[in-house]
Amino acid sequence: MAEAPEEIEDLSDKLMGLTLNEVRPLTQRLGRGAYGKVYAVEYRGVTCAAKEIHSILLEDEDTGKLRENFERECIRSSELTHPNIVRLMGVYYPSRASLPVMVMELMDESLTKYVEKPNISLKRKISILHDVAEGLTYLHTRTPPVIHRDLSPNNILLKNMPLLPVAKIADLGVAKGIDADSWSAMKYLSQAPGTLPFMPPEALVDKPKYGLSLDVFSFGGVMLYTVSEQWPSLKTPTEFDPVSRQIRGLSEVERRKEYVDKLTGEAGVLRPLVEACLDNDPARRPPITHLSEKIKPLKEFPPLVPALQSGCYEITWERCADLPSPMYDTSAVLHDKKVYIMAGDAPDDDTHYHVYCYNIITDQWEQLPPPGHYMGRLQIIDGKLTVIGGRDNVTKKITNKVTTYINNSWTDHFPNLLRARSKPGVVSHSEYVIVAGGARDEDTINDDIEILNTTQPSHWMMTSILLPEPMWAIFPTISDNKIIIVGYSRSTGRTNRVYQLPVDIITSSATTSHQSVQWMKLPSAPHRNTRTISNSHPPVIMGGDLQKVPTSDVAMLDESTNKWNTVSSLSSPRFCVTVVPIDSDTILVLGGTTGGRDVAGALEHSITTVEKGRATLHKVADILTEDTQCSIQ
Repeated sequence: MAEAPEEIEDLSDKLMGLTLNEVRPLTQRLGRGAYGKVYAVEYRGVTCAAKEIHSILLEDEDTGKLRENFERECIRSSELTHPNIVRLMGVYYPSRASLPVMVMELMDESLTKYVEKPNISLKRKISILHDVAEGLTYLHTRTPPVIHRDLSPNNILLKNMPLLPVAKIADLGVAKGIDADSWSAMKYLSQAPGTLPFMPPEALVDKPKYGLSLDVFSFGGVMLYTVSEQWPSLKTPTEFDPVSRQIRGLSEVERRKEYVDKLTGEAGVLRPLVEACLDNDPARRPPITHLSEKIKPLKEFPPLVPALQSGCYEITWERCADLPSPMYDTSAVLHDKKVYIMAGDAPDDDTHYHVYCYNIITDQWEQLPPPGHYMGRLQIIDGKLTVIGGRDNVTKKITNKVTTYINNSWTDHFPNLLRARSKPGVVSHSEYVIVAGGARDEDTINDDIEILNTTQPSHWMMTSILLPEPMWAIFPTISDNKIIIVGYSRSTGRTNRVYQLPVDIITSSATTSHQSVQWMKLPSAPHRNTRTISNSHPPVIMGGDLQKVPTSDVAMLDESTNKWNTVSSLSSPRFCVTVVPIDSDTILVLGGTTGGRDVAGALEHSITTVEKGRATLHKVADILTEDTQCSIQ
């Protein structure tokens, strides 16, 4: 086994900190994993999974070395903390002379078993694949990066949650860290463990040479299995060509052609991603960060709404680390379990403008350098933090700048907008970034829309679709494949007008004219300065004010009556809050202001509060019945 990149000084002391003293073995056997026995134990009243052996132990015959290697693996696993990685709770020793046993969180089933269930929706499968991509992103972006080396449906475990199952990567016993020297040259090992149908060709030679692209190939196989619902049976690597009468080699995609051809209809959007992952050349496979960003817009993502509709859940609020400074009317995005936030309104001297990063895992903030323009919108484009539009810090003029954060500094990576826009509406859908409206200058509000195709990001394209009226301070969201616009127009003051249109019409309108298309007008939001929950269906808004009095209302549009109904509440009244969904049933609410609708007054009453809202079951016994209306198919 290769040595760890960092030196572990005292294994005994470190293991002592992981040792659990209240573990009680149970009679239930959970199965035999790929590398050892798995059984149930109880730790402080909670049933957990215990793994008695690691695959890494099989690489050494010397018992002393074997024990040391296993202890190192326990320590490394304890350092991996992510919502999509199976959590190590600690170790325990069944007897004084025995090797330690790893105690892990108990999961419900493997992806292999889950896919065997009938009638699983494509969006639900994609949600699971996005979870896996997020877990791999965490491993691949660590310092040093970590290669899993055996990603397969058997090593992806699911936790059945009220709204959506959560997928987590397991069996990290064969994972390897790559130090700085091996990162450029990669690492030669005598053996590459793995599950054959999910292993790339470079890992199947005598002395394999591989890097992070090994996991990307395996992820492509996992995508193919999850959607096709068939365990791959591969063709031989060569076949006889009757035309040339010669033996020719088959690509990895050709070897899986019967399964790849099943990616049709709605699933066809995944085919290019799968084929890119299965490329024979490791250098041509996309990074996992890119794949995660491409998959995210396609997944099932119903934050809070089904829970609120059914009445089976309630929102509970948990206080998080405060904002480093008061901020309201901000722009924020989620990426890799971190929330990036930038002030969205402030005096013209920009003294109140900051960009911060909040780590959801550690509950800590850090400040980023300013991008050079403010009153723009943050967005993740192709895995990169980007600011779109706003005002130039020096000239104070409204700008068309698009600036991207790379290597701890802001740079011109993507092309600038076609038009200057302050406080535009920005939203992503599939491979497109959509930018709508926004102030063009002190007297003009835009009513046009431009889009960027991130697969061909050479220039922005103006669409033939116009907004129903010139609008600024827009907060668009995608709901049930429709774009919903909530924003201001000068003709209505700060009343929140609401419109919707199928999003595919907008993304195709740069090349096809849709000038006769009409936006559907929805009821105006009941409060001004309210904010939408992204990807909620039906639409959900939070906070706001009426007659300058802030509200804590959480309102949802009832499509049957065409009215906004109050369904829950924030922990306290405020408007211009920032809302970021962070998983299928949890949102983050940041900042806001309690008074003063002018800039100076709003800043004076701005708050630093950050709270996590989670939809949770409140009457478990009453709803776990066959006729429950709370189940989500």
